Amino acid sequence: MPGAKQVVIQAWDSAKMFIRKAGTIILATTAVLWVLLNVPRVEAPADLTPPQAAAHQMENSVAGKIGTAMVPAFAPLGFNWEINVAVLSSLSAREVFVSTLGQISAAERDEDQSISDALKAKTRADGKPLYSPGTVAAILLFFAYALQCMSTVAVMRRET
Repeated sequence: MPGAKQVVIQAWDSAKMFIRKAGTIILATTAVLWVLLNVPRVEAPADLTPPQAAAHQMENSVAGKIGTAMVPAFAPLGFNWEINVAVLSSLSAREVFVSTLGQISAAERDEDQSISDALKAKTRADGKPLYSPGTVAAILLFFAYALQCMSTVAVMRRET
C-alpha cells in the first residue's frame, strides 16, 4: 500500500500535467475565440450606445455569423447565437463555455453592471428571459451527453 507522501506526489504530478496540457488548449481557444468575435471590424450605426455597438460588432463577427447560422438547429433548445458560439467553443475545453459567455457579456454590458447580472438580464426578442429553466436544462444535458472536450481526450490519450 502506498504511503501518503507517495499519493500526494503522484496526485501533484498528475494534476500539474493535466493543467499544463489542458491550460494550453484553454488559453489558445480563448485567444482564437476573441479574434473570431472581433473580426471583421464592422461600423456600428451612430445611434447605438457603446454596449450596443459592441453587441453589433460581435453579432456580425465570424463567430457571430457561425452562431447565427446554427440558430435554426438549436432554437428548439432555446439557444441563441451567443449560446451556440459558447457550446461550439466548449468542444475544445468545457471551461471555454464560461469564458465565451463572459467575453460576449462583458463587451455588451453597461459599465456599472456585473457580468452575472448582464447574463441574467438577457432576453429573447419576445421579452422572455434567455436563460429559462428549459434552456439551462438543455445546456446541462449537452454537457452530460456530448463528446468529452478535446483537452480531456488529449490527456486521456496520453495517459493510456
